[in-house]
Amino acid sequence: MERSRLQPRHVRVPGDANAVHPESPGLLGARGRALLLVVLFIVARIGLFRNLSSPVLGWRPADLAGIAVNYYRDGFHFLYPEVLWGGSGPGYVEMEFPAIPFATALLFEVFGVHEWVCTLVMLGMGVGIVYVTYRFAARLFDRRAALLAAAFAATAPTLVMLTTTGMWPDPPMVFFGELGLYLLVRWADERRSPLLVAAVASVALATCLKLTALYLGFPVLAIFVYAEGRSWWRRSRVWACAAGMLLPALLWYAHGYRLFLESHLTFGILGGGYSKLGSTALLANPRFYVKTAAKVFLYDVTPLATLGLLYGMWVRGARGPMRRGERAPDPSWAFCAIWFGSVVLYALVAATGVSLGHYHYLLPILPIGCIAGAAGLVVVADRSSARWGLSAAKSLGAVLAALLANAVVSGVLFVRVDRAFDDSLWQAQKQTGRRVGELTKPGSLLVVVDHQMDDVTPERSMTPPDVFYFADRHGFYRSMAWLTLPEVERLHALGARYVVVSGISADRFKALHGELFEQLSRDAKKIMDDRDGVVFDLDVERGAGS
Repeated sequence: MERSRLQPRHVRVPGDANAVHPESPGLLGARGRALLLVVLFIVARIGLFRNLSSPVLGWRPADLAGIAVNYYRDGFHFLYPEVLWGGSGPGYVEMEFPAIPFATALLFEVFGVHEWVCTLVMLGMGVGIVYVTYRFAARLFDRRAALLAAAFAATAPTLVMLTTTGMWPDPPMVFFGELGLYLLVRWADERRSPLLVAAVASVALATCLKLTALYLGFPVLAIFVYAEGRSWWRRSRVWACAAGMLLPALLWYAHGYRLFLESHLTFGILGGGYSKLGSTALLANPRFYVKTAAKVFLYDVTPLATLGLLYGMWVRGARGPMRRGERAPDPSWAFCAIWFGSVVLYALVAATGVSLGHYHYLLPILPIGCIAGAAGLVVVADRSSARWGLSAAKSLGAVLAALLANAVVSGVLFVRVDRAFDDSLWQAQKQTGRRVGELTKPGSLLVVVDHQMDDVTPERSMTPPDVFYFADRHGFYRSMAWLTLPEVERLHALGARYVVVSGISADRFKALHGELFEQLSRDAKKIMDDRDGVVFDLDVERGAGS
C-alpha cells in the first residue's frame, strides 16, 4: 500500500528511533481517560453556566431558536428559513446552511418546544470536537498528548459558552472542519476511498455551515501536496475533491442571496449588514493584535496550552525532530503550523468581527491550539521527568493539578471580566421579551425599539432578535435613531399592533425622544412602563378598554 508523505508521529518509520508507538502507555487507562474527559466536560459547563434550564442567551442563539420554532410550526420547509423579525411578510432570510435549527426543530417534535432542547445539538458538537481532538492528537503525536488536548478543549471557556447558551453556527463548523482534516490525514496514510469521500463531505458541510470555514483550504492543500507530491495539481482526484468541498456551499449561498433579494432580510452573509472584514486602520493598530492574542490564549487555547504551543512550535516545528544534522521540520508539527497559520490569516481577514468581541469567530483556533499545546507540554514533561527523575504518580498528580488550575483561571477570567456586560444586556432583553409575551395578544405584530443600532444606517443594520423570540411574536425592528411618528403609523398600517421599547433603552428613549414618547402616550394605550421596558397598544386609544 502506498503511504502518505504526511507521516503521523506514532507511525514507526524504518530508521526512526524517535518514533512513538501507538501502544505507548499514556496517562491513566482507557476507562480512566474517558471518565476524566466526561467529568471535565460536564463540570466546566455547570461551573460557568448554571442556568441550563433557560440557556438561550445572545443574538445568534435567539435567531436560530426562532428559526427552529418556525420550522416546527410552519411545515419544515428546509430551503426557506424564517426569522421572527420579518415584519408582516414570510420572513425568509439569507443565512448559513440551516442544518442546526432544522435538526433542533426535529427535536422539538420529540421533546416539545423548550429552551433546553436548543442546547442538545450544541452539546453534541462539543463532545464531537473533544473526541476528534483526542483522536487527531493521538494520530499526530501520542495518547498522552491526546488526553491533554481533549482536556484543554473540554474546558476552554469559549467552547463551554458556545455549547451551553443555545445554538451557534461555529461549533458545528469547527467540528465538521476538524473531522474532515482528520479523515483526510487518515486517507493520506491509508489510501482508502471511503475515508476520502467522508473527508470531502465533512469539509463541504463545514463550509456550508459557515463560509469562514474556507480557512480549511490551506491545511487541506497541504495534505494533498504531502499525499500526491509535487504533481498534485495534475491529479484529477484533487480537483474533484476541491469541487466536492466547494460546490455545495456555492449552491446554498446563491440560494440564500436570492432569498435576500426577495425579502431584504439577511444575517450579513452576502447581502448587507455590517462588514466583518478587516480595515487598513484596524490592521495597523497594535492594540488589535494584543487584545486578540490575549483572548485567544486565555479563552480558546487557555494559558497552559499556550505555553506548550509556543514551546512545541519552537523546538519541533522550527528546529525539526531534534536530531543532529537534520533540519527538516517534523511532519506533524509542520502540518500543525500550516493549520494554525490558516486560522490566523482568517482572523486577520475577519478582523472587524473579531475586534467587536465576537468570541465565536476565533473558535477555529481551538482544536489546533489544544493539539499543538498538548504536544508541546508532553515534550516539556518528558524532559522534566528525565532531568528530575519524577515518578509516574507524581507526574500524573502534577498534570491534573495544572489542568484544574488552568481551567479555573481561564473560566473565572472569562465569566467575570469579559462576559459580564453581554450577560446583563442579554438577560435584560430576555426579561423584556417575556413580559411582552405575557401582555400582548398571541399572533400580534410588534415594533421593537432599542438603541443598539443607532450608530449605523438601516441598510447596514443587524437585528437584535431577543425580544421577538422570548415574546414569541413576529414583527419589525427599528432603532431609536430611525424611529419617527410617520414610521410608526406606516408600520401600524402594515399590521403592527404594539410598539415595544426594550428595557435597556427605555430611559434613553424618554430622554432623547421625549416628544415621540409623549405623542405615543397620548395616541395609544400604555400597557407597560417600568424597568423592563415600555409597551404601547396602537389599536387601543389612551383610556379605552383593551
